[in-house]
Amino acid sequence: MLLDDKAGTETLRRYAREHATIARDAGVGIVLESPTWRANPDWGGRLGYPPERLADVNRRAIALLVDLRVRSTRPPTDTRRTTW
Repeated sequence: MLLDDKAGTETLRRYAREHATIARDAGVGIVLESPTWRANPDWGGRLGYPPERLADVNRRAIALLVDLRVRSTRPPTDTRRTTW
């Protein structure tokens, strides 16, 4: 439900950015998951999310992570390692 308003989305963005920055500065990767781990038809229905809205929130959650990856990725210094 945090993705339903600007303040909630910014809270998620800040949280993920802080952790991504720590990982980047340490020279390690990071695995982040979307905040929609319960965004399935059964649970979404209980929260009043019709299928279209549920699909939209899932897309926005992944877009948030993709944006973070694009903004946070540095070129690799060791070509044997993959950047996230």
